[in-house]
Amino acid sequence: GAESISVVTDLMALTSYLQSAYYKWREGDLPDDMWHSWEQSLLSYLDSTGGKEFWALRKYNFTPDFTQYVESNLLDRKLPEGTRYWYRQGDDADQEKPAIED
Repeated sequence: GAESISVVTDLMALTSYLQSAYYKWREGDLPDDMWHSWEQSLLSYLDSTGGKEFWALRKYNFTPDFTQYVESNLLDRKLPEGTRYWYRQGDDADQEKPAIED
């Protein structure tokens, strides 16, 4: 539905921005502590079921280098204890919600 299109659009924009930050970090134009902050944002949705679904369906939109970094360094990493997922909505915000719905 419209909500899932909106979520996919938001995640595409966020991930594209994070990919740009990744390259700035790799080129030395973004300090390590700032990159690690962005990396945590990426991890916060990749650690959710919906984030994993999004990545599996849309990773082809990103560069091979960024895709390899994400898959080698982030997909199996868990959020620190007590960290909330990036995508939350409604009264049941403590329940994990998929980022992509049919």
